[in-house]
Amino acid sequence: MESRVQHVRTLLRIGADDVCFIGIWGMGGIGKTTIARAVYHQISYAFDGSSFIEDVRENGSDEKGLKSLQKKLLSEILMEEDFKVKNCHDGVSQIRRRLSRKRVLVVLDDVDDIMKLEFLAGSHEWFRHGRRILITTRDEHVLCNAQEHNVPDLLNETEAMKLFSRHAFKADIPPKEYEKLSGVVVSQTGHLPLALKVLGCHFCGRRLNFWQSGLNALAKIPDKKINKALKLSFDGLNILEQKIFLHIACFFKGKKRHYITRILDCLGLEAASGITVLIEKSILTTSNGYLHMHDLIQEMGRCTVRECYSNNLVLCPKEIKEVMTTITVSTILITD
Repeated sequence: MESRVQHVRTLLRIGADDVCFIGIWGMGGIGKTTIARAVYHQISYAFDGSSFIEDVRENGSDEKGLKSLQKKLLSEILMEEDFKVKNCHDGVSQIRRRLSRKRVLVVLDDVDDIMKLEFLAGSHEWFRHGRRILITTRDEHVLCNAQEHNVPDLLNETEAMKLFSRHAFKADIPPKEYEKLSGVVVSQTGHLPLALKVLGCHFCGRRLNFWQSGLNALAKIPDKKINKALKLSFDGLNILEQKIFLHIACFFKGKKRHYITRILDCLGLEAASGITVLIEKSILTTSNGYLHMHDLIQEMGRCTVRECYSNNLVLCPKEIKEVMTTITVSTILITD
């Protein structure tokens, strides 16, 4: 954690007399909230007031929720109770009026919509110089006005094994008899911190015979907690974006972007814009013109297909025929 926390602290330039808006961006479960919380606890003492607003996606899903978050922000920074906020616009007015002269630290966790951000910390004019706003999000577009974007790296193999072992064995390394199976679990998580924690707790205190059976079960049915956390990103997509994601998860992971775009455009899915959104929302990554996704995100997509589309996969029979025809033609027309 320390190197990742220190990097964010460096970006925030504590003590500089300017307005600083920093974002931590990445896929679900990568550790954005954990990093932001650690930074908050380390530096909040240096400000006139501070507030950590948790889970803006869920807690600010409607006007009532946004009003509650505005009241929480005011209450924590001013250390007062019983704020009355008539509506979200009144909340904006109060934040601007009451906090404009203060040097504050605000952390907004899991922001999924620019409008929510504008109601909570929308303008540089709201606060005096020296303020620091730190945002965690799965959606890069939310950070279009941020000075810096920090994308946490996945854990390396040593870090991943240590995190898993702390949750599974309450130690930094696994016991000798569990080393091989622990290596299999860590490999299956793709070094994603959330998955390492969840599976570490799942296997904690279990005997060796349970481990082998448990790994076989997880290969068939992914852990519900991990799948639920990753599926939040899928649920926030529109229907075209969801279809694009499911097609790529089932058929096209690791293929060239222009190749996938042309095939999916033939199905009327407007893939050029859809793929851009999937990249912004940390669902897809791109490297040298190829599209990739984390193995657990791909498995979440396949799980969604099994649950929602049964034996039809992602497509109805007519669409399967259209895709296979398109692939055949595209193989001839496109140099991969």
